[in-house]
Amino acid sequence: MSNNKKAKLRDLNEKQFHDVLVELLPKMGAKKVRLTHGRDEHGKDIVFYKEDEFGKRHYAIVAKVGDISGASSGSKNLNNILRTIKEQIENAFDVPYRDITADDAKKFRINEVIVWSTGKISGNAQEKIIEGLKTWYRNVNFRDGDYTLDLLEKHLPSYFDIGDAYIADYFEKAEAKYDSMEDLYSLGLGFLGTSRTLPTIFVDPKLEIISGNKSKQANLLQRKTIT
Repeated sequence: MSNNKKAKLRDLNEKQFHDVLVELLPKMGAKKVRLTHGRDEHGKDIVFYKEDEFGKRHYAIVAKVGDISGASSGSKNLNNILRTIKEQIENAFDVPYRDITADDAKKFRINEVIVWSTGKISGNAQEKIIEGLKTWYRNVNFRDGDYTLDLLEKHLPSYFDIGDAYIADYFEKAEAKYDSMEDLYSLGLGFLGTSRTLPTIFVDPKLEIISGNKSKQANLLQRKTIT
């Protein structure tokens, strides 16, 4: 993984990072991914749910750009960042979110909060964030820039060439569609690259009569044909 890609990821602004996550999450099995960042977000930048045999589990993402450090000698600004993240986590758990995409617009409680950054998240920072939370609000996970780069390499490899998450996703889908069309076209190619139409290479299936009693459906079909 090149340092150039790491640098590009770290240079993203907040909106660009939100766009990246909104495109990546559905590819990871997330459903109803919704950007909720704004005045009424209540700590949640992005919400979604995942479903398994045990039902739905609702998630909120607190997205940050740059490194999140918890150095003991950290600046006042650093302490403010950690305090802000704690408050966002607590708000995310405290205030249910409304699913505006559903007809009944039900409210749901968040089961897990993910603090997601474009840079590094130090272990000390993680400890300080968790340490200050209420005991029952400690279902928190952390995702850093390296994790994000791995996902981009896997799901949106063209992202760093294009520089836009939405366009990269469109490009990947268009490329997959083109590849499938190429596969269909190749079915019609003969030896030495000569083109042949599908009817000329189609092989009729061989049918044979199997002895035994006819099925009820076969008898019914025969009676309808006779009448």
